[in-house]
Amino acid sequence: MNTQRATSFPPTIKEDLRSRLQEQLSRTLRDRSAKKIGNGRICWIRVEVEAPALPPLLWLEAQPSATRIYWRDRERGGEVAGVGQVDRIYLRQPTSGIAEALSRMKFPEEDFPSNLRYYGGFRFSHHHVPGGEWQPFAAAHLIVPRFELTVQGEMCRFAANLCLDSRHPLEEHLQLFWQEFSSLVFDLPETPPTRPRLWRRRDLPDFPQWESMVQAVLQDFECGRLQKAVLARRTTLDFTAPLSPMGLLQQLQELNPGVFHFGFQFSSGAVFIGSTPERLYRREGNHILSEAVAGTRPRGATPAEDRRLERELLISDKEVREHRLVVESIRGTLQELCRVWEEDRRVSVLKLPRLQHLYARIQGLLHEGVGDARILAALHPTPAVGGLPKEPALERIARLEPFDRGWYAGPVGWIRPDAAEFVVGIRSGLVQGEQLHLYTGAGIVPGSRPAREWQELETKMENFLKALNLT
Repeated sequence: MNTQRATSFPPTIKEDLRSRLQEQLSRTLRDRSAKKIGNGRICWIRVEVEAPALPPLLWLEAQPSATRIYWRDRERGGEVAGVGQVDRIYLRQPTSGIAEALSRMKFPEEDFPSNLRYYGGFRFSHHHVPGGEWQPFAAAHLIVPRFELTVQGEMCRFAANLCLDSRHPLEEHLQLFWQEFSSLVFDLPETPPTRPRLWRRRDLPDFPQWESMVQAVLQDFECGRLQKAVLARRTTLDFTAPLSPMGLLQQLQELNPGVFHFGFQFSSGAVFIGSTPERLYRREGNHILSEAVAGTRPRGATPAEDRRLERELLISDKEVREHRLVVESIRGTLQELCRVWEEDRRVSVLKLPRLQHLYARIQGLLHEGVGDARILAALHPTPAVGGLPKEPALERIARLEPFDRGWYAGPVGWIRPDAAEFVVGIRSGLVQGEQLHLYTGAGIVPGSRPAREWQELETKMENFLKALNLT
């Protein structure tokens, strides 16, 4: 997209970063020189230097690389903008398991650098027929970025990652490293890109199809086949010119603080972005924290209306039942995975700028030997995005929904040996040039009404529409 002016940082910024990286890298390599890399072994190296205060998303948008990731933490506010890849795990087949993907991560027994992470995610379900728009993402796709711009508070740092092995000489690794560094851009656009005009909107399913889908699930409840199912819709917006994915994510971030923000691009064709309130789990050592988020009401236009909607949410039989199913499911999972566990005594209300949800935390200490592959397989998908019983609900959803969810509502996040964090990829969209696919879902339980659930889909899209100046 065209820009009018560019902000040129001092011409020495790139040379200065290169010089300090080179010094730090030389020192690190000298420290490691005594340790030989034997056959089949690898050696991770990460160097970090202070950087000028660059806006991460603006910097990321300027990079020519087809591999870009973005992550912003909900509570701590830390940002990571990653470019390129040092290692990649890519599983094409929908039936490929989470365990297979995580088993391919290169975690040596010692000397794994602090702050180095794999970033990526997984398909929502293998039951859906894969759609072409999701091809770059596959069943699982995780990378270690080559370069990272990280921001924590007022501190901005630039990091570079290398993975050395015995198959390639050090000179070959370094040649590729500096070649990739030379392609980085530090002249950032000063004015935001112009927003293209919307010329068409298409909903899949449309409302008559949605009514039929909801009625089919309500009949499943009457027959005792299901307790809950989350049905989703894909809304495709066609614009007159290509969208700026990172620019759109920047707008979402400004409109919706206090949630997780993510962006994943693995090829030049598609970028998956989102602003999700829902953490699947966070693990630090053997401590695990998960969250139950379900039930929805809009925020009120006045404090009095907001309190009324909050009370309505807390006493709604339908919303409370929907949330309770999620709590019970997560509780049951953590009881199996943990030696001790606890949950919030009272359900609270998670207030976002445009929506409010019922919310509860469940946490515990994991049994010895329980790893992230088992945690992910056990927790995902929660009834907040899938249904109950899990497998029958997933099969029913795949038969009813006329599109591929891809990574929508799947687990996305980061992982390293001593910690991991995955969120639920909702409130999300897939940017493909002039096209934006928006994905929204609604939990169907006994008593659900198609028109009301359709309106919930509209409400959950509002952040994107506002960011695009369409409301």
